[in-house]
Amino acid sequence: MKGHIITYRDGLSRKDITLINYYLFGRIVNRKTQPKITERYYYPGLFEMTPYAQLSNGCYFTERIVDDYEGRLKIFMADIEISQQLFTTAREHWKDFIMSKNYRVKNF
Repeated sequence: MKGHIITYRDGLSRKDITLINYYLFGRIVNRKTQPKITERYYYPGLFEMTPYAQLSNGCYFTERIVDDYEGRLKIFMADIEISQQLFTTAREHWKDFIMSKNYRVKNF
């Protein structure tokens, strides 16, 4: 399968790594509206509907990638054999997470 291997650049700060994760995978944000009421919202990332496979921590394979996120990512062309069972999307990941925590997310 032809695609791209994506890794994080060396020497990134924790803030940069967090921003990359938000950019690629999206996030769920908690917002307190009253002292005991928390609303949750889903913000999608680049891989929301794009299948990817995690090769190792901070290393992913995907058939499509848009950009290198202002130089924070290293992207290599690759032709590898990989099982389709390893692929997921960020939306599927967040769906499983929401179900496991029994969260109510307003816009999911």
